[in-house]
Amino acid sequence: MTVDDLRTRLTEEYGEERFTMTVTEIEQRAGTGARRRVTGWAAAGMAALAAVAFLVWPTGGTGIVQPLTSPSVEPTGGGEPAWHASFVRDCEQKWLEQDRGSLPPELRDALPPLRFDVSRGESGMRVFAPADTGYVVECERNARQTTVSLATAGPPFARLLGDTGAELPYYGRSGFPDENGVQQDPDFYIGRVPAGVREIEAHVAGGGIVQGLIDDRMFLIWAPEGGLRDATLRAFGDDRMYIAGGSEQVDGAYQEQTLAAACGRGAARFGRLGFPDLPTLRIGLRAGDEAGLLYGDEHLMVACMRTADGSVTVTEVAALQDPSSTWHPMQFNYADRGERGWLLGLAPEGAVQARAVLDSGKKVELGLSQGWFGGWWSSPATVADRPALIEVFTRTEVWQWKGGTVTHRPR
Repeated sequence: MTVDDLRTRLTEEYGEERFTMTVTEIEQRAGTGARRRVTGWAAAGMAALAAVAFLVWPTGGTGIVQPLTSPSVEPTGGGEPAWHASFVRDCEQKWLEQDRGSLPPELRDALPPLRFDVSRGESGMRVFAPADTGYVVECERNARQTTVSLATAGPPFARLLGDTGAELPYYGRSGFPDENGVQQDPDFYIGRVPAGVREIEAHVAGGGIVQGLIDDRMFLIWAPEGGLRDATLRAFGDDRMYIAGGSEQVDGAYQEQTLAAACGRGAARFGRLGFPDLPTLRIGLRAGDEAGLLYGDEHLMVACMRTADGSVTVTEVAALQDPSSTWHPMQFNYADRGERGWLLGLAPEGAVQARAVLDSGKKVELGLSQGWFGGWWSSPATVADRPALIEVFTRTEVWQWKGGTVTHRPR
């Protein structure tokens, strides 16, 4: 069953999808990654993003929620506005006038490849980025002017939008209307999706949906009439669903009860989406004021992580096939945005030992609890590490995950 088939089936059976979730405004901290706009609102920082992924079984309502706005995309074909040709030229000229000193010399002359080209009325946006999304150039047009902005990662991070596993790193602008209620500039989010994601959308506070665009692993959500503030991002993968939201700040030194309460509040924010309660706690992790609580049940995996400065993020991942989908042995989820990574998976019956080898070659001994394996690791701030090999041992067998393939053999 495809994602589209599943969504059609659910709509027919359950009716309209409606949900909201606040995206917490995140202040810039030293070393959190993506640069923030002075004139806009940063949706999420690279090291402070809360990414949530889970399955949604809608309830109530009738019909389909109409999109708040549906961006028209005309990268090369007909139907372009009359001003489009001059907009293309203006973007190129503005790029040459832009301060490009933060880029290596070999990247300063030509614009990177065009990834998105959207327009509506007198507004337009062209987004350029290399394949690794290490930096992004945004060219925007309105009835008054054309502007170019260069987004790069803040030290010590090496890339603006790196692959962080189960997360949806993104940044953007979600502004307020002026005193006359007029939206001065379109809202937008630019980010990166996990592997296998082919659809992304923003659910806004009023119940509308803004469809996003995906080019390779990069996405753009563009709302000419505004409205992305407090939006929830939802992305569909081949076998999982991802939702991005905000984080919570807790004061003081680490306390287990305080963290557990914050994890519960994070899960409660997604109650309308079908998972109001946390699953069973499987594994606890701690290193000073950094800590993590890993939860899991047959449908859902949850990682609640606390950074040393008290930022708490919740990541939830659920199987996506049908309402009865469950995890299979050796299925796991992970995330690593640099500095700290985590992993949680379902172990084969009778598991007595588990370990992982990361892309960097680092070996991680994984904990086992109640049929689950999990753990975490530290990484250089400039490198996001990921599992390359996972082995789980029972008394009679060796189970192995490598390159997306699961095998098992006698021990």
